[in-house]
Amino acid sequence: MRVASVNPNVRQEPPCEKWFKFLSHSAEPCIRLFCFPYAGGAASVYADWPALLPREVEVVAVQPPGRSERFGEPVIDRMDGLVARLADAIAPHLDLPYALFGHSFGAKVAYALAHELRGRHLPGPRMLAVAGSSGPSLSVHRPAWSATDEELCDYLRALRGTPQEVLDDPALLSVVLRPLRADMTAAATWAYPDPTALTCAIHAFAGADDAGASAPRMRAWRRETTGPFTLAVVPGGHFVVRDDPGRLLRDLGRELLSSTERPTESPTERKTTP
Repeated sequence: MRVASVNPNVRQEPPCEKWFKFLSHSAEPCIRLFCFPYAGGAASVYADWPALLPREVEVVAVQPPGRSERFGEPVIDRMDGLVARLADAIAPHLDLPYALFGHSFGAKVAYALAHELRGRHLPGPRMLAVAGSSGPSLSVHRPAWSATDEELCDYLRALRGTPQEVLDDPALLSVVLRPLRADMTAAATWAYPDPTALTCAIHAFAGADDAGASAPRMRAWRRETTGPFTLAVVPGGHFVVRDDPGRLLRDLGRELLSSTERPTESPTERKTTP
């Protein structure tokens, strides 16, 4: 019988822990970074990140249902349901200082999760880092759940992040469109949270060539916290986190280590944006 090899540098989790891929390369991390993929994306987007971040950072990629090894599971097409499931799953893993990073749709998920965790009186993140997504107060929701497959394909072509061979293959395309439609529906039907701001630091990254999430639109994240805020413009387009994340990760790694020197947000502390 063939026995699968185990990488000793990757933390092994019980099979029931389907939501997370622990990509750690450090035995003694000082902060845990949970990474949320863009709409239709999977944990594999962040597979290369551990090698590009400081050793003290434990990288945990979120694996939503309906993709990769969770392909056979039902997708979740409502933000409140997705965030509630994530909060249940993440709660046992808040034993270290932690941060949340989200790209595009993943930025909104990470933001909504931070609010959900605070509502449950659980430890708050040291930092929320976002890329490729305008501040939530600027979001314009479109009825993506009623879009045709052709319209979703046009959307993917415009983003220039999906290989043409996938767009030309109906079988492959169906694999992509199922979770994409669910995530876009979740985003389109999501209600902006109450006006109580977070208190953790927010660090926003704008791709220099990402017109949909330009620096002025990313700057709107400033409204979502009473804590520190920074905005960095990095080389690349919408998929900078996947295609050329070097500059982003250098800045992110520095901010992550710095965040461990600041006190964490109190689970019961709620402040209102000035």
